[in-house]
Amino acid sequence: MNPYLILGAVLFWIASVTVAFFQGESREADRAKAEYSRQLESAIKAANEDALIDMQAAREVGQREARAKVITRTITNEVVKVIHERPMPAVCRWDADSTRLLDDAIKAANDLATTAKSVRDSGDASKPSSKR
Repeated sequence: MNPYLILGAVLFWIASVTVAFFQGESREADRAKAEYSRQLESAIKAANEDALIDMQAAREVGQREARAKVITRTITNEVVKVIHERPMPAVCRWDADSTRLLDDAIKAANDLATTAKSVRDSGDASKPSSKR
């Protein structure tokens, strides 16, 4: 057999193995890129769905807040209208007993546990309570 023919066959075989190796490596890289792209697309799709849900929830919250503001403004406007139509004189002259009772009521409303003992009996405002 001709040595050049054998040498040519060996070189052809080495070249074909080398080409096959690089094609396999390229296909594996393409598969990895395709898998990464698929995962990236699914992550983007999930993020878009979550963003849509968040936008809908934010819109509902905004609508509720807007309704509450409209109701508040409507009530405020009605109160102002009634006050301007039928003004009433301010009651600014409080006697000492009324002021004390008002202060006791405010304290009781703010902290019922500690001030319940300090509220005096409203039956006789001139003498202090013995429960103190």
